[in-house]
Amino acid sequence: MPAASIVTDSNAYLDVPAQEPCSVIVIPNRIDVLGEVVNEPDITADRMFERLARAHAPFEEIRPTLLPPCPKVVEAALARASARNREILALHMSRFLSPTLQAVTAAAQHLAGIDVRVMDSHSASIGLGWLVQRALRASAQGQGLAQVSRVVAGDIPSFFVTFFAESMHYLERSACMDVSHSLLGAILDIKAMLIMEDGQLMPVEKVQTRTQLVDRLFEYIIEFSDIRKIGLMHHAYAAVARLLRERLAAHDPALPVVDVPYPPSLAVHLGPKVIGVVIHEGIL
Repeated sequence: MPAASIVTDSNAYLDVPAQEPCSVIVIPNRIDVLGEVVNEPDITADRMFERLARAHAPFEEIRPTLLPPCPKVVEAALARASARNREILALHMSRFLSPTLQAVTAAAQHLAGIDVRVMDSHSASIGLGWLVQRALRASAQGQGLAQVSRVVAGDIPSFFVTFFAESMHYLERSACMDVSHSLLGAILDIKAMLIMEDGQLMPVEKVQTRTQLVDRLFEYIIEFSDIRKIGLMHHAYAAVARLLRERLAAHDPALPVVDVPYPPSLAVHLGPKVIGVVIHEGIL
């Protein structure tokens, strides 16, 4: 039996089909799309952007928003976890991108006699998913909450996330991009490169063409000397993703690249027309 229960949120991408569904408890993120609140598992990024495009309204009126999960849903998830073990690790999407971590932290304070550790992954999507799987394995090996938490905390710095995004308006809020830069980027068709620094999206440079984009992503990836896994996600960038895969395969056929769905809980921050990679450096 696992020594600790593992809880996460629906932003996590778990890429190991053999994992038993009951081994991790997932709290669904909620998204406000045009005034309708939907659970993340019930909508895709494609469907969300299709609905927004049909609205034909100013961006400020249709901007999707990530909402805190329902308190009763969080309480039920923690109750299920505590029924399995008296120790719980709740590992979630970066607090800079999602209010879920704060909601779980608040709910955990009302659990009497249960040791709950709520951790910020400082990551998202497959980065969060890989950390969850690491926690699951450590717990299955009989490691208690303190040991599992140390293992996860030690792994967090080995994940590196970068994105290119065309929709500058989304980045005004999520990456603290200046409005004037957003307008100029839209006029010049400039794509912003962002990295995730301690869980926060930070703009670092800009490119104008998709060829430059492939070059820059390729250069970024091969700077790492000990890559264990690469997660690749995109929206409306299939051709760029294919070219990047081809260049990586030519550079090193052994590089393990995993295709990852673009999660709606990340899409509300980055918008449409995005490509990104999550790199794990070191042993997972």
